[in-house]
Amino acid sequence: MLTKWNNLDAVELTHANGSKAVITLHGAHVVEYIPCGTGDVLFVSEKSEFRSGKAIRGGVPVCFPWFGPAPDGQSGSHGFVRNSAWSLLADNHDSAVFGFEAAQFQLRYTVTLTDKLTLSLQISNISATDFAYSGALHTYFRVGEAARIAIGGVDNTVYNDALSGADILQDSPLVIDREIDRVYRSDAAVTIDDPDLKRRITIAKNGSNSTVIWNPWIDKSRRLTDFGDEEYHQMLCVEAANAPATGDDRVLAPGATAVLEQIISVTL
Repeated sequence: MLTKWNNLDAVELTHANGSKAVITLHGAHVVEYIPCGTGDVLFVSEKSEFRSGKAIRGGVPVCFPWFGPAPDGQSGSHGFVRNSAWSLLADNHDSAVFGFEAAQFQLRYTVTLTDKLTLSLQISNISATDFAYSGALHTYFRVGEAARIAIGGVDNTVYNDALSGADILQDSPLVIDREIDRVYRSDAAVTIDDPDLKRRITIAKNGSNSTVIWNPWIDKSRRLTDFGDEEYHQMLCVEAANAPATGDDRVLAPGATAVLEQIISVTL
């Protein structure tokens, strides 16, 4: 169903089980996911700007055709599709398909609401030459208090620390008590156990060998103009990615297709 969300054109999905999701056409950006029986699973900053050309701070930005700094060093981080208008190709109450096309690639993004939320990004090379890309489904999760959550699925996994550049083995439980910006070499599901909101979020994925975990903590929160100084308490990013930091960036031959998928489920 077409609707408005913070003055942006959007699609609202509903399911017979009472769940709801909202996706804006700006960036094909999932901004709400409310499973039956609990509150919104996604975090959106109160300071986010909801306008053309500006990425929404929160929800699920689609980072593409690059993740992190631009390959040319000038074009901005995380690609341009999250700041661009997408087309709505199909809307079937509990699922919607969005499309975006550029010179080298075509994207089809299917959002499906059942007892889970499935985000499936199909990437096609429509050019006559190889297409190199990286990307992520940059998901911001709402938590009760970041310092009290328990994160599973990354134990005994090597990560690249974006703050130091070092590759490090996660040999103890991951605790959010400082700025965290890590890319784990892993295709495993991640869990967030939240004692304050009394729920477990499970993030499974396909087509990804990199998992990004990020919380800006105190100093970076104050530097971000579209993020509240204290909002780091209520969020954690866990992202299915194809990230250069772990060698998981990809190359598609002409005519080839790949899928990056993330499946979010909640148990109470």
